[in-house]
Amino acid sequence: LTYPAPVSQPSWSLEDLPRTVA
Repeated sequence: LTYPAPVSQPSWSLEDLPRTVA
């Protein structure tokens, strides 16, 4: 996602975490 989602919705985390870690 290109927009910073709120902490309430960890949707960005699921897509951003694996990409940043890799």
